[in-house]
Amino acid sequence: MENVIINNRKAGFWMRLAAAWLDILIICLLLKFIAIVLEQFGVFDNFEYLVVSFVIAYLAIFIGGKGRTIGKVICGLSVRKTNNKPVGYLRGFLRELVGKLIAGIFLFLGFFWAGFFRSKRGWHDYIARTVVEQDVRAAKRGRWILTVILTISILFIISKVGLFFLSISTLQKKNVLRPDAVDVSSLTKADHKPFVEYLKSNGKPPIEYVVDKFKQHDVVILGEGHRVRETCEFVSDLIEPLYYQAGIRYLAMEFLKYKNTSLANQLVTGETYDEELVLDLFRDYGEIWGYQEYMDILRAVWQVNHTLPPKAEKFIVIGLDSDWDINVLRTGRSLWRLPGVIQRMIARDKFMAKVLDWKVLKKGQKALVHIGGHHDFTRYRQPIVKNEELLCEGSPRFGCILYEKYKDKIFQIMLHRRHSSPKIIITDEAKSQPPLIGFLEDVLAKNGNVPVGFDVEGTPFAPLRDSKNYLFAYQNYVVFSDIAQGYIFLKPLKKLNLVSWAIGFVNKENFEQLEDFLWRRGQIQKNECQTPEELNERMKQWHDGKN
Repeated sequence: MENVIINNRKAGFWMRLAAAWLDILIICLLLKFIAIVLEQFGVFDNFEYLVVSFVIAYLAIFIGGKGRTIGKVICGLSVRKTNNKPVGYLRGFLRELVGKLIAGIFLFLGFFWAGFFRSKRGWHDYIARTVVEQDVRAAKRGRWILTVILTISILFIISKVGLFFLSISTLQKKNVLRPDAVDVSSLTKADHKPFVEYLKSNGKPPIEYVVDKFKQHDVVILGEGHRVRETCEFVSDLIEPLYYQAGIRYLAMEFLKYKNTSLANQLVTGETYDEELVLDLFRDYGEIWGYQEYMDILRAVWQVNHTLPPKAEKFIVIGLDSDWDINVLRTGRSLWRLPGVIQRMIARDKFMAKVLDWKVLKKGQKALVHIGGHHDFTRYRQPIVKNEELLCEGSPRFGCILYEKYKDKIFQIMLHRRHSSPKIIITDEAKSQPPLIGFLEDVLAKNGNVPVGFDVEGTPFAPLRDSKNYLFAYQNYVVFSDIAQGYIFLKPLKKLNLVSWAIGFVNKENFEQLEDFLWRRGQIQKNECQTPEELNERMKQWHDGKN
């Protein structure tokens, strides 16, 4: 008779769920072990390929060969064909790959199906013509396992919820103004004097300031406002003095993917500078990151390496970013990669910190880090806001993760850039504004707008705050020294220039994708550009301010 075996009965939904939880736990533990081993060899990326392959192999091979996974063995479950014969590998792959994919597409309805009907079969069972059975002799053990799993799950959820509300309560008590805090809105021009005097007495030329910081710190993080020409030129100008004066051999960049680190070093240590290779590196980083001045940083590294004696240590470049592809979200292509892409986006800072830790700090080396603002914070976490009230603090960013582990080995420098108003929490259309509501620019103007690097912590600048700035508005306990350990001013904001477009960045391979992206952003009209050359020229005009 179909579906009937002596001492066996059809397995219910909850028992199948218990076995699935056990399999998930086993798979996660095995994957974690594999990831730890791979990280020892510098492999941090593209884990979704490993995860997908491993999960499919685990499930399909066990189900196809034995009819049971480890979780099912523990719970006394087995999978057989509806005619009571073994599943077989081909049907096992059909059930675990195709069947479960279809079962999970509609909010996992295909899995819950096994709990709705007397057949106790999910969609994947119908597709593969299989049935899940339980040995009645293992029913008591299975119920005990299910009870333990449900109890642990409930206790885990309760503890997490409790800790969350406790953290909210603690943060609310903490969210009061520091007694030494000074809101810049209360200061007048007459209050500028001590700040100007400090800059004149203690400020240093920006390059000297950065080089000097490596006397006390192993990693100096430069946090930039993106697409500023002067910032990139400053980083380029730093390479030679860092090498000869500070003994620095590493430049770590957010704007290169970690997987392309070898290619980047092939570029900067080559006999000749490969223009097409540098374009490829930035094409792979992002569809609109065709900015000449970012590429020129790699040229500056190459120029230093090119002048070194044959046996001298080379200046090495490290790509920090993971291989996340926003096009998977935007276009819906390669949806099987979506979980990996989302995980990478969520864990970008953790990934980048792990790369720098492994490539530099664990080796006892020193490095300059060039990274976007907000990734650079070492002692500040951004606010999570609900109804314009502080709910909790966000996860630690790149700088925080490193600082929590290495403390004073890490030093963060905020490059002069525009900040956001508190409305950034509510709408992306919030206008940017000068840091400290223009007070800082006024002080720097009285200093002659001379390029300068200076410490924030332990100086007159430390207790300043700006309640009209997103970084301070919701967190009353935050002052300027929390968001910046050091500061570098190159030019007033109005005199900073946009980076220029690298002609040749758009080619036949990325033309269609880039055109669609720019059209969706409203930067060009639909079908405005018919060739890569036309799009390159259009982007050049846009960056030159010739709209």
